[in-house]
Formats: sequence, C-alpha cells, structure tokens
Amino acid sequence: MIKLISLFAGIFLISISASFGQEVENKNLAISYSKTTSLIFPFSITSVDRGSQDVLAQKARGVENVLQVKAGRKQFPETNLTVITADGVLHQFTVTYSDTPSTQAITIAAKSEKQSLILVKDAINERDIQFDSRLVLKQNVSGRIDQQSKYQMNLALQDIFIHGNTLYYRIQIRNKSSISYDINSLKFLIKDRKKAKRTSSQEIELVPLFVGNDSDRIQAYASSTMIYAVRKFTIPDGKILRINLFEENGGRHLTLKVDNKDILKTKILSETKHLLTIN
Repeated sequence: MIKLISLFAGIFLISISASFGQEVENKNLAISYSKTTSLIFPFSITSVDRGSQDVLAQKARGVENVLQVKAGRKQFPETNLTVITADGVLHQFTVTYSDTPSTQAITIAAKSEKQSLILVKDAINERDIQFDSRLVLKQNVSGRIDQQSKYQMNLALQDIFIHGNTLYYRIQIRNKSSISYDINSLKFLIKDRKKAKRTSSQEIELVPLFVGNDSDRIQAYASSTMIYAVRKFTIPDGKILRINLFEENGGRHLTLKVDNKDILKTKILSETKHLLTIN
C-alpha cells in the first residue's frame, strides 16, 4: 500500500505573484482505488499536503520529482492536494474519485517566473542553482586551482564561483587512456591537514546541492566538465578540503587539495550575468 506523506507542518510560507490577488492555478486530478497515478514534476518535490486521508501519496523510489497517488477508499468526497517543488512553485490539485482515470501518468509543466510562486524560508531554489550551473559552465576560467594526473587520467579544479550562499566548483575529468572511466563517486571532504600520531582523524563530508552536466562515465580519450554546487563554506585552521574521485570497480582514484586561500579567491557570479539567455 502506498505510504502517507505530509510535510507541510512547521514550514513558513509567503505567497507572491506577478499581480496582487492572483490565485494559484488549480488543476483537476482523478485517482482510483485500484490504480496508481504518477505526477511528474519539473523539479524535486520538497513538500506534500493531502487535504484528506482518503488520498495516499508517496515519492517514487529513487526519484525526487515523481509523486505516486491513489485513493485510500472508493467514492471519497472531493478534496485537494498541494505540492511544493524545489523551484519554489506551489502546485494545487482538486482531487476526485474515478474507477477509470483517463491517464495514469501526468507531466506537470514548469512554471514561468511570472506565475504564482511561494517562498520557503531559508530554502535553496533549485531553479536558480541549475541556471547558475549552466552559467558557470559557459564562463572563461583562469586556470587550474589544483590538478592531479595519474593512470592516464587528469582531475582538475578549474575555478570556483559564488552566487548568494552557493559555491560552484568547476571540475574537469580527462581520460587519456583507451579504457573508459566509470565514476563511482566524487566526494568533498574537509579533513585534518596533518594527522598527529595516536589521534583519530576527523572529516566532514559536504554533500553537493546539485551537479550540473553530470556524467557517470568518461569515455576513452574524452573529457567531461561538471559543476558541483555546494553551500557556502570556509575551511577552519588546520583543515584542508580534499576532492576525491573514485573509480567504479577499479583503482584509478585521484585527489585534489583545496586551501582556504583558494576559496577566498572565489569569483563572484555577477547578478548582471543573470540577464543572459542560457540555452
């Protein structure tokens, strides 16, 4: 049976729109007791509120932007469903019962910035991060902050940019060998610069908010440039940032070292550049 989820409680919301008094667009949604309907959103789902316990909802396993919905009982009275996505948009549905819904997969189109949005306090706006990541990918870079070449592979941190509270790390992986490189993971770890004898080493992993131009394989004699968006941070004294690249089912592991002075030289992603059109 589909699990119940309701994540609205305790979140501070402020409604805004292009014109005062404009209401959020309402969509009709028919669901069944014996069939599951999937709602496919353009961005990750951050909050779901069911108007009634007769509506059962859960995120699809392993997917952040698909909500699976079905009826908890037959012929329930009309109710509603509200979904908030990571681009800051509120999606409102009027939910009714049907033994035979016309479709079991509904794609929700992305909203324009002129349409009704909501603001979640202290939330990260995924739409903006994706936009900035594409923008960083188009920037001229000053060089390589750090790089390592081993096993006919090259890992390079080309530059770091910042916009708001988000840092964007532009990283290139180049494969100079005839064997493709399958990426297991790329991790950002803040670690002790030096490990004293008989003391344990502490490390903090920074989980990216978003990876732009993501790739899980670097083909032979090819390269890929990816943008890792992480929350703004600096490095404490005695610590260093290590960027570790691990190969899937292989031993070609590479590491970059980033000092606090490198982060403090971060380039500002100018607000004026946001007026550019990103294809």
